[in-house]
Amino acid sequence: MLAIDDDAGPAAPRRRVVVKKHGEANVLDAAFQRLEYLFTRFDNVCFAVSGGKDSGVAVQLGNMVAKRLGKQFSVMFVDLEVMYDATERFVRQIREITAPNCSGFYWVCLPLCEDNSTSALSPEFITWEPAAREKWTRQVPDGAITVDTAPFPFPFYENVMDFDGFVHGFASWLHAKNEARRTAVVIGIRTDESLRRFLAVASDTKPRFENLIWTTEVRPGIYNAYPIYDWRVEDVWGATARLGLEYNRVYDLMQQAGVPLSRQRICQPFGAAQKAGLDQFRAIEPETWERMLDRVEGVNFGAIYCRTALFGNITSMKPPHLTWQQYAVFLIESLGLHEPRIMARYYRKIKYYMLWCAKNEGIPYARMPEEGNPSWRRVARAIEKNDFYLSHLEFGYDKAGDELLMRLHAERKHLTGDGYMQPKILQRLRAIDDAAAAGDGDVAAAGSGSRRRRPARLREGGGERR
Repeated sequence: MLAIDDDAGPAAPRRRVVVKKHGEANVLDAAFQRLEYLFTRFDNVCFAVSGGKDSGVAVQLGNMVAKRLGKQFSVMFVDLEVMYDATERFVRQIREITAPNCSGFYWVCLPLCEDNSTSALSPEFITWEPAAREKWTRQVPDGAITVDTAPFPFPFYENVMDFDGFVHGFASWLHAKNEARRTAVVIGIRTDESLRRFLAVASDTKPRFENLIWTTEVRPGIYNAYPIYDWRVEDVWGATARLGLEYNRVYDLMQQAGVPLSRQRICQPFGAAQKAGLDQFRAIEPETWERMLDRVEGVNFGAIYCRTALFGNITSMKPPHLTWQQYAVFLIESLGLHEPRIMARYYRKIKYYMLWCAKNEGIPYARMPEEGNPSWRRVARAIEKNDFYLSHLEFGYDKAGDELLMRLHAERKHLTGDGYMQPKILQRLRAIDDAAAAGDGDVAAAGSGSRRRRPARLREGGGERR
């Protein structure tokens, strides 16, 4: 490891930083080599920017390489509306820094469907939703692409797409627009952040470009490239300090608030994992937090309980004097005080769960053990996690649940101010209807998979256990 004093550059937080060795070269040199390789071998290069430290470093390194080689590139930034004001300022800086070498900076402010894990009644959040314009957390930045942009540049865009669908469509559109032979979409992810990312990059089965581990073919002629995949967070700040790169100043505030380096992330704040950082908004940008409260259902609840068992942490809130069965009943009855239909749904699902266990696991009906798999503990923990579809008990999505969510959302639309039917729910309903019309009875949507294979399935309400 090469130690770097954090006074080595004019910009960067006060941190002890290092640069990891990469064979004979350090990872900074290796990243430069990879970026030079991309500009040499690909005639179309696009950087995907999120406003965070990793993609920020990647695009600025790429800008240096492009300037030296006399190359051009494009930048895609998908603005998810609810973000720190400091993030918008940083993206503006990136746009200004890269302008001489950037052939197109696509700042996208379109309605996209994002998961909202803080609410069972509104499980998806629609960014930049026209019907909620008065409650938007930010004004549309100048030069951004919106539904009102004329001429509208994206023929692939469908009303309220999800994020992944848009990103994939954008790559194909840009590839065709530039009449490219090969397109590289540069993504600033690091594999040390999670095992899932490591497996995605290091997989031996994925198609690559010239067998380079840091590339992935997503479509013929289109590749994702990860030039900083082997960096650590210390390497990011080491490069920022050494090269005097710009960075999102919200990281300074996170550092002052005592957030460890491993948890300093800029991302959509309502996802299943990301909601653990919701309380940071309240402390770091109170004005942004106030706008979020009025815009997103469940956000205050999420901030209060994001580090408790209610949102999936290992520990539980079960009182010591209750058994797991008693605690599960207590949770269900408490839900019933707020919404009896949700209580009835949980009751029906748990009944089917016990019937399935009696048939396939040899556990007498209503004699489920306190611990183990299956157990009353698993039932209680699923309810604690606000798991409306009970996917933690291996149920799939079901049409009855989708319809109930739509009814609840329509009745309670004054809470969100939009009344817009959630597109992912409509997509699930269409998939179920299409499968039924085709005579396919196995129509459960993707949910949490089983940890071990099950010999049979239990159908219920248009869905099924998996």
